[in-house]
Amino acid sequence: MPQSLETGRRKVGYLPRYDDGNGWYNILTAPAAARELSGAQRADWLVIGGGYAGLSAARRLGELHPQDRIVLVEADRVGRATAGRNAGMAIDHPFLSETNGSLERAHRILRLHRAGIAMLDCHVKTLAIDCQWSGRGKYQVAVGDKARLALDHTAKLLTDLGMAFDRVDGPTLEKRLGTTSYQAAIYTPGTHLMNPAALTRGLSVNLPPNVELFENSPITHLTTGSSIMAETPGGTVRATRAILATDGFTPAFGVLAGRIINIISFAVLTEPLTVAQQARLGGDRDWGVHPVGRAGATIRRTQDERIWYRTAFRYSRDMTCSPDRLRQYRVKVTASFHKRFPQLGDVRIAHAYSGGLSFSQNNEPFFSRVEPNLFAVACQNAIGIAKGTIHGALMAEWASGGASPLIDDVLAYGTPSKLPPEPFLGWGVTARLAAVRFTGHQE
Repeated sequence: MPQSLETGRRKVGYLPRYDDGNGWYNILTAPAAARELSGAQRADWLVIGGGYAGLSAARRLGELHPQDRIVLVEADRVGRATAGRNAGMAIDHPFLSETNGSLERAHRILRLHRAGIAMLDCHVKTLAIDCQWSGRGKYQVAVGDKARLALDHTAKLLTDLGMAFDRVDGPTLEKRLGTTSYQAAIYTPGTHLMNPAALTRGLSVNLPPNVELFENSPITHLTTGSSIMAETPGGTVRATRAILATDGFTPAFGVLAGRIINIISFAVLTEPLTVAQQARLGGDRDWGVHPVGRAGATIRRTQDERIWYRTAFRYSRDMTCSPDRLRQYRVKVTASFHKRFPQLGDVRIAHAYSGGLSFSQNNEPFFSRVEPNLFAVACQNAIGIAKGTIHGALMAEWASGGASPLIDDVLAYGTPSKLPPEPFLGWGVTARLAAVRFTGHQE
C-alpha cells in the first residue's frame, strides 16, 4: 500500500555524502559551474533527484507541459552521484530473482526494460551524447556447479521469453575476455554499455527549455500539504506537485522507511591499458561481465581501454562510507583484480570509490502516489539504468493523468515488503553478505 506522509515540515533524515574517487566522472572534462538553488523559487513541478528516474521524469514533464516550469534538484553534481557510479550496463532481460517465479511478470519486466533502453538509445543519438554508448551486450558468467545450474535456469527463462542468447564455454570466454576464471556464460545481445557519468551528464545538459536544473543543492527539509516546499542550504522551492526520485535516500524523506535495503559497493577503474598490456590481455574490446549470482565480480572493458572492476559490498543504511573503509576496500578489490588478470600486474589503479545499491526484500520497486500532489519512484533493485529511465518517464505521464500499456505494466508491481527493525536488519544483511562472500568463487 502507498505510504503517506504527515502534513507539515519534515527534516530529511540523511543526505548524500560521496567520496571523490568516482572514476567514470573524474575522467570526463570538468563540467560548467553548478547552478545552485538560491532564494525563494516557485515551480509547477518539482523533481527531487538527478539520477536516471529523476532526469527521465523531468524530461518527460517538460515535454508534456511545455508551458509549466519544472525544477529538478540534485544534491551533488549529476554524474558524480549514485547514478554515475554503477557498471554502465543498461540491461534488457529480467533476472531470475526479479521474476518471483512468474513468466507473466518476466514479460512485463522485459517490456519495461526494453522501452527504457530504446528511450536512452534515442536520446543518446538525437542529442549526440558522447558516453561510449554501444549495443555490445553482456556476459552472465559462472564458475562452479551451483552457478552453472543458475545459468541453466536463466537460459530456460530467456527461452520462455523468446529472447536471443548464446551459451559460451570456458575456452571461448578466455579468448574473448582474457581471463581463465569462468567455466561458462550466457551472452545476451540486448544490453547496452556506456560511461554512466557521461550519460547522465549528457542527459542533464540537454533537458527541455522549461526544465531548470539546480545542483549541489541537498534538500534538508520537505514540507507537504496543499503545496510542496523543499528547503536547501541556499534557498527554497515551492511547487504545486512533486516527484521524489531519490532511490536509496527515499526513506530519509519519510517514504519507504523500513522497506529498502541500502548496500554500498566498491569499484576501481584503471588507467588506459598500454599497447603492450592490451596485447597481454588479448580478447575483445568493449565488453561487460556480470555474475549469475549475487556474488562475484562485475567487470567492464571500456572503449578507451580501461578496466572497471567491482567485487565487494557492505551494508550501509545511509549510503555512506568512511575514508578508512574505502582505503581498506581499495586494497581488497585491487588484489582481486590482479588475481583475476595476473597478466595485468603492472596496470595502475587510477580511481577507487564506493557506490550505492538499493533493494527490497521481495524484489518489488516503488511507483506510487504518496500524497495527492506528491509521487515517488524508487528501489530499482540494482538495475537502475533501464528500469529507472522508463519508470521516471512513466511516473511523469501517470502523475499527469496519463494511461498506457506500459503504465499498466509498472502499476502491476507490488510494493516493497516491510523489513525487520534495526539493529536486526543490519545484522541480518551483514551476515547474508558474509555468506555471499564465502561462496563468491561460484560467481
